[in-house]
Amino acid sequence: SDLLSHALTALSLAVAYVVLLVRSTADLGYARDEGFYFQASSSYGRWFELFLKDRHQALDPRVVDTYWGTNHEHPGLIKSLFALSNLFLQQRHHLFAMEGTSYRFPAMVLAGLGVALVYLWGAQARGRIAGLAAALALAAMPRFFFQSHLACFDIPIVTMWTLTAYCYWQTLRAPSALWPVLTGLCFGLALDTK
Repeated sequence: SDLLSHALTALSLAVAYVVLLVRSTADLGYARDEGFYFQASSSYGRWFELFLKDRHQALDPRVVDTYWGTNHEHPGLIKSLFALSNLFLQQRHHLFAMEGTSYRFPAMVLAGLGVALVYLWGAQARGRIAGLAAALALAAMPRFFFQSHLACFDIPIVTMWTLTAYCYWQTLRAPSALWPVLTGLCFGLALDTK
C-alpha cells in the first residue's frame, strides 16, 4: 500500500542519515556547549543508575536535586536521552569508538527522524518526489548536517517542532480525536526539549 511504501522510504532515509552521521564523527571536535550537557547528562545517568538500584532513595527530593540540579536552566528530556544512550549503549554495550558519540547519538537519531518526517509530510502533501526532494534538501543543508552531530538541543527541537506542526496539519486534514491529542503531546515534548 501507499502508506507502507511511504513508511519504508521514511525509515530508510532515517537509518541512512543516522549511519552517515555516526560514520562522520571521527574527526569532529566538541562544541563548547556540549561540555555542559555531557556533565549534566553524566549526573542524570548516575541518578538513573541509582533509580534502577534503589527507587526509594532515588526519589528522595534532596537526591533528585543533587543529581538533576546541574544545568537546570534547560529542560531535561534531551539530556536524559544523552544520559541513557551513554549508560546503556556505551557503558554497558560499548557500541561506539568514542564515548562522546554515545552522548551525541540521540540527537543524531532525532536528526534522522526529522529527515524522515519531512519526507513523509512532503509526500503526503505534494507527492513522493516533493517529499524526497524536501528531505534530501534538509539532510544536505550544511548547518543542519553539522548540528546533527552535536549533543545539543538545536536539531532535537527542529524535529520536535516539525512533528508538532505535522500533527496539527493532520488535525486540520482528518478531524478525529487522535490528532489533537498527539499535537498536544508533541507540543509538550517540544517544550521539554528546548
